[in-house]
Amino acid sequence: MAIVKKPSQKSVMREERRQLALELRKGGASFRDIARTLIANIGLEELGLKKYSHVTAYRDVVSALKELQEVTVEKADQVRTLQMERLTELLESVWEKSLAGDIQAVNTTLRVMQQINTLHGLEVATVDLQSLGKSVDIAVKEIVVELPSTSMPDSEQES
Repeated sequence: MAIVKKPSQKSVMREERRQLALELRKGGASFRDIARTLIANIGLEELGLKKYSHVTAYRDVVSALKELQEVTVEKADQVRTLQMERLTELLESVWEKSLAGDIQAVNTTLRVMQQINTLHGLEVATVDLQSLGKSVDIAVKEIVVELPSTSMPDSEQES
């Protein structure tokens, strides 16, 4: 049986202070404003500190953001894992039909594989020049016009 240690009063106060500092920062307060506000509204004794400066406010906000980031990354990993499980099941359900040549199953397989690639960041970014209202020929001509003209050295012109 694992022993669960109860957080100390000091660590609970520190966590609450960090969350308050983060809320003030999200609201646009400077670190000096955060320090002044927490001292004025809560008091040093309630903050569990002898002094509270803009430097401490900065450290509190950074610590709170790190904790938030860790939780967010953990949740994103969990969602990614769940999505991968779903996509794998879908892929397995149409795989045999795809191999047998069922066109609808092949299209579904390709879409599922594309989603898997996207989930893992394997998608290649493409630019559709047609959607930008330009043909490839016009785009190439514009690029060529923008290139600086360079002349070849005399030794290269003769060969």
